[in-house]
Amino acid sequence: MKLSVKEIKEIFKPKLLPIIWKNDTLTILDQSLLPFQQVYVDLKDVDSVARAIKTMQVRGAPAIGITAGYGMVISLLNKKPSNLDEAIKEL
Repeated sequence: MKLSVKEIKEIFKPKLLPIIWKNDTLTILDQSLLPFQQVYVDLKDVDSVARAIKTMQVRGAPAIGITAGYGMVISLLNKKPSNLDEAIKEL
């Protein structure tokens, strides 16, 4: 049986996306509710990102690092520094 590229991509498509960045919003899969519930949470500020990490809504070193990195992006988007020096101070 030969499969098309489209069919192969569909077979290997992730069933759960733990981290989604869309329209300047970070959305995470709340891993503290797995495996019984699949709930996504929007994180729109630095405090919500820190809380998600602290309460283990995000688990595992790679996911925590990625989420923290996006937290830095969110911080800059919310503060809108006018130059590089302000951006560095914010981070």
